[in-house]
Amino acid sequence: MKSFLFTKEEVLHYCALSGVKNPIFQSLEAAQEQGYKGIPLPPAMPMIAYRHIEIPWKLAGTVILRKQECKIHRTMYTDENYFGSVTLTNRSFRQNRWFITEVFKIFDKQKNLCFSGISHLIAGGIIEKNTV
Repeated sequence: MKSFLFTKEEVLHYCALSGVKNPIFQSLEAAQEQGYKGIPLPPAMPMIAYRHIEIPWKLAGTVILRKQECKIHRTMYTDENYFGSVTLTNRSFRQNRWFITEVFKIFDKQKNLCFSGISHLIAGGIIEKNTV
């Protein structure tokens, strides 16, 4: 599992790009007024941590994102360490294409599940990377 954290600057940048205006994502004082212990992450933001994960396969050919789900299991905060991994939970081959479900999970340092990002994909192929 790979370790990473989200900074306040990343949250501000994410909010600016996505149009999120809620002050709890911009100010510690506003977050604490709403009962948070720190600045929380916007609900879909944890998916950007995917970029830190080494994925042991590569999707080949055209890749289509059919559906994506983001599930928040625990509130995540800026400047805290988290750990993540991605797995293939389902794959089937039909009509000359791979139908794949990738699950990206993020855990806190106590190993509590905080976030699940589930991507339903169609791909022309799957290439297993050499993990040796």
